[in-house]
Formats: sequence, structure tokens, C-alpha cells
Amino acid sequence: GGKDSHFQVHVMKEKMGMNPILFSVEDNFTMTEAGKANLKNIWKYCSGNLRLLNKLLYKFFEILEYFEERSPSKTRGVISKVIDMAAIDTGMLNA
Repeated sequence: GGKDSHFQVHVMKEKMGMNPILFSVEDNFTMTEAGKANLKNIWKYCSGNLRLLNKLLYKFFEILEYFEERSPSKTRGVISKVIDMAAIDTGMLNA
């Protein structure tokens, strides 16, 4: 679902101070059910508002980076929970 490439861009931008040029390519592959669920959660929190989307994804990658540095094997399969954690931290979800 693009997690690896998005994380690479996050590291380039935030850690290395670079401004990468990004583009999207349609891959014509079927999206996994987990990917569909993650997009549905992101849409639920942002409702198409790009500022909220940016805020949510920035926090998402910040949390993901924390876990990747400490327990990389534990981040598999918990992406939806990291999205929820980012939504809570940004105030998009009341817990």
C-alpha cells in the first residue's frame, strides 16, 4: 500500500532536509483488503481536507518511525492502529 515509499519520502524530507519531487503511477494491481481499510480510516478522519491529511500522515510517520527504530518486527499488521494513534494525537479522534 505505499508505506515504504511514503516512509522514504518522510525520511528524505524531515531527516535529510531534502525536497524530493514526487509523482504517482497507476500500477493496475488489486488493492489488498488491509490497504482498502487503511484508506477508509484515513478518509474517515480527514474527509478530503488536505491540511488534515497532511497533519495526520505527518504524525502517522512520526509514530511509525518511533516503532521502527525500537521494534521493527512489531510494526507489521498494526498500521490501522498507528493511523488511529495519529488521529488521537492530532485531535481528529477523541479517545
